[in-house]
Amino acid sequence: GNFGVLLLNSTWINVDGGKRALDMLEKMIEVTMMRGAQSGGVVTYEPAPSSGNQTPQIKGVRSRVVNSKRTNLSKGVRAKVVVDNSSFGSSNLRGYNSPAFNANSTA
Repeated sequence: GNFGVLLLNSTWINVDGGKRALDMLEKMIEVTMMRGAQSGGVVTYEPAPSSGNQTPQIKGVRSRVVNSKRTNLSKGVRAKVVVDNSSFGSSNLRGYNSPAFNANSTA
């Protein structure tokens, strides 16, 4: 069981710091785990620093987990995504209330 999801709307992050998107990801992994969960991973994309009139850049952040015996892959992947994509000391994903993530922002 493999699956993929592509979330393009910055509202998924700005409404609640990404909690709803993480809940959905965790539930999808739980369903996929019924087929034998061995490993899982997530790639998130975020704006990368660019200077002046340069075309906006994005960077990918990869979060991977190899499941071990008696562990829950869905919780492991969720925790790894939060660690890899949160600012230090915050449980909100990077980009929460950030103009760089908001397509409608004028900043």
